[in-house]
Amino acid sequence: MDTLELENYYTELKEKINLSAGANEVPQENQFLNWALDELQELSEIQDYQLISDGRDANDRFRADAFITEEDNQLSTGMLGIVISIYDQAPSPQNLIKTELEKFLRKLKTFVTNCLEHNIDEIFEMGGGAHTLAIKIRNVFESERPKLRFYIISNKPLSSRITDLEKIIINNVEIETHVWDLNRFYESGEIEYSPIEINLSETPIDVLEASSNDKNISIYLGVIPGEVLFNIFDQWGSRLLERNVRSFMGAKNDANKGMRETVRTSPERFIAFNNGLSATAEEIQTQNNSGKLSITYMKNFQIVNGGQTTATIYAAGKNKIDLSKIFVQMKLVVVKEENVSDLLLKISEYSNTQSKVNKSDFFSHHDYHRRMHEFSRRIIAPPEPNSVVRTKWYYERIRKQYQNEQTHMTDAQQRAYLRENPKKQLLTKTDLGKYIITFACMPHVVSKGGEYNFTKFREIIVDIWDKNAADINDIYYKDTIAKAIIWKNLNSILAVKSMQMTSPSKIGTYAISLLVSRINLENKIFNFEKIWDMQAIPKNLETLLVKISRDVHSLATDPTRGVDNIDSYLKSEKFWEIVKSQITNVDLGSISDLFVDSYKKLETIKTGRQIQKLTDILTIEIMIKGVSAAEWILVEEFLKAHGADSPKKLDLIVIAKKKPASLSPAQCKVIYDSFYAEYLELKP
Repeated sequence: MDTLELENYYTELKEKINLSAGANEVPQENQFLNWALDELQELSEIQDYQLISDGRDANDRFRADAFITEEDNQLSTGMLGIVISIYDQAPSPQNLIKTELEKFLRKLKTFVTNCLEHNIDEIFEMGGGAHTLAIKIRNVFESERPKLRFYIISNKPLSSRITDLEKIIINNVEIETHVWDLNRFYESGEIEYSPIEINLSETPIDVLEASSNDKNISIYLGVIPGEVLFNIFDQWGSRLLERNVRSFMGAKNDANKGMRETVRTSPERFIAFNNGLSATAEEIQTQNNSGKLSITYMKNFQIVNGGQTTATIYAAGKNKIDLSKIFVQMKLVVVKEENVSDLLLKISEYSNTQSKVNKSDFFSHHDYHRRMHEFSRRIIAPPEPNSVVRTKWYYERIRKQYQNEQTHMTDAQQRAYLRENPKKQLLTKTDLGKYIITFACMPHVVSKGGEYNFTKFREIIVDIWDKNAADINDIYYKDTIAKAIIWKNLNSILAVKSMQMTSPSKIGTYAISLLVSRINLENKIFNFEKIWDMQAIPKNLETLLVKISRDVHSLATDPTRGVDNIDSYLKSEKFWEIVKSQITNVDLGSISDLFVDSYKKLETIKTGRQIQKLTDILTIEIMIKGVSAAEWILVEEFLKAHGADSPKKLDLIVIAKKKPASLSPAQCKVIYDSFYAEYLELKP
């Protein structure tokens, strides 16, 4: 790794943390921890986390800064993670050496042993984050398969002299240790996810290599023992299902009931009754013993079809059902080419054909995101108050897209780029989901975060798109940015220390949702166009939202609430119902200037829809008619390679090659929708 690049990254990160900590009036170490855990969420390393403000003793003998939990479902591995951070403010990066690392691991170990050996009600304040964690630690150690991880998070690079760490064992439970240092955070910015690496040297999987006409794809057929599948999932959890388009449908589903019954009563017949797994990997290692081929290592293994099978076996294993007689057939596709991500998505899509899979299941790659990104590159925002500079908001369709665009720029080019696309106006898919679900009046879903919020985000957007994709237009984009402005501005105000807000972003989400629900009840239409034009939150709206936020906070922190942990309370639909029923004094009259006539809004929506339809048709027609004859030959080869060269498609290509001007707008749309868009996604 380039030392200068790492030093620059360290400096940029420190400046970012210092700036955010100053704005939010929080310690820099707290701000760093918050940033780091958000990064791990983005990387799918963790699902959900909770910060702890009371997790250390006066003498600093024990300490815990946060804890990490999983979504509670049948695929949950029961893992609990405990986090401690090491934040350095030295001018240049200083190595994280072994003695320092071990010192912080001892603090975590002492925290856990105190929770197990002493009265937690005497050590920690009831209702606080540390007390909540202590209860979770006890629950983990009382479970059948206790799983505990220690996370060391630091902006210091791990010393290259550290090759391994001593095992930590508490009450006969071996603790996993995960270190996220400066190097690892830096490297994570270069890739979409940290890799899944599965070592099968002790339990190799016997396979046969099947023939393939594609030099970039290898196919293996094999049988994976149930215990091996259980252990793989127990280690990696739902990360193995990131490319599985189907969610686990639960034990009530008839197929799952049948599988569960087979596992319990006729395990030796499971392989005969079950369709098995379709899986992918980016790399494997094999061994050949006396002509028998076995897989000993897999990188980025993904179960693209068979999530329900995996869930059933994993749930059975957790319930102490014997898996020794369970075997599952597996088809493994190993993809070697550069555009691995898009190709694996297609393998996932085409593998899931035994029952209906909605297009919404592929939402991460939905055209909605492409269109929003195109709007963000084209539409220029008005200047902010007291500014003459016009800027753009940047919608990041692909992780690190904003950062990667700047990679090869000169200093002057980067300064110009950042003037036009300031970092504070960067929106990720996660951000957008929060804003949209907040204004859809589901603050408890937003508070749950992660997959909960993304699932609801997907449902809402796909519903709009399927009814009329032209509704996602310039006006929709500007209204959405206005929602982002309101959310971000309110969050900044509530995060200031003097506001004394617990979970300020969640409280702000509730305040906005409550205001929107009251506006909807009064059949009023909010004027998002005014917010877009101002690029700021009007003072009267700010005042009202702050007042509502204080009211929400009072309910959330009410000593009689009956729920110890406030964050958990904010994630419950019960609290949302309490907020709606008890906060009745919402003065809509104070923001009467922010409502718009319903007829005028309807006309604006109609106009935006018509313009978008015309834009879509014209854009596709220009694109298709502009493709060269040489390119169409490549498209033809692409269709043949994928077995999709139907006569109808080939006839259209012939016309496009010889007489492109004769193609009608409808024909252009058929070409684009049925195969050209896919070609653009997957071409080398």
